[in-house]
Amino acid sequence: MNAIKYREATKQDIPKIIELWKEFIEFHKARDTFFSQSKEGPNNFGTFILENLRKEDAVVYVAEINGGVVAHILATIQDYPPVFDIKQYGLVNDLAVASAYRRSGIGTHLFNMARD
Repeated sequence: MNAIKYREATKQDIPKIIELWKEFIEFHKARDTFFSQSKEGPNNFGTFILENLRKEDAVVYVAEINGGVVAHILATIQDYPPVFDIKQYGLVNDLAVASAYRRSGIGTHLFNMARD
């Protein structure tokens, strides 16, 4: 496999992230029709990614091979209700790896980056 570069996502990555998301949704839709995307789904997802790129309590990372984005992760910090000692938790909102690169450790590496 070619060298993998892991980095923070940029606004320019959003079109490729949307393509990965569409592949991700189709994979899941084949198993559960709940994941049927709306007509506006891809554009709305792109807007969601852009909003999270700007947030202090969110990270969006990508994995890149030969200049092409082959995976992404979006993770956020969420607040628990104010009834617990622990106030916040991390949430992986989205993690997708292109089918040709699955089972190669890319998703695990992105998860570890987000966790750290």
